[in-house]
Amino acid sequence: MDYCFIQDMLTQQEKGNKISENFIPQAYTNMVEELNQNFGKSLTKNNLKNRLKTLKSGFLQWYDMFRGTSLSGFGWNSETQLIEADEEVWANLINSKPEAISLKSKKDQTTMK
Repeated sequence: MDYCFIQDMLTQQEKGNKISENFIPQAYTNMVEELNQNFGKSLTKNNLKNRLKTLKSGFLQWYDMFRGTSLSGFGWNSETQLIEADEEVWANLINSKPEAISLKSKKDQTTMK
């Protein structure tokens, strides 16, 4: 569902339904309708706004791993769908963020069939 939500946000942005950093109300109406239709849910605008906050938070952590300056040495293996790094790099990350241990064996669910 996250993948579809992200695709819907990109579509709304392309349609001009995002001004500056914010989606206009019609964009949320469109996304709610699309996601509810595709997933049989009863999502609301507030559900999407909250999910967007969560996605942004997660994005910042991933960005730091792959592009940020505080952490380096991580890469993506498209065959295994896993994040790869030397054990020392993993140890440093897990030492600073113990919850990151799950990333070591977590596969990308958006591309798995």
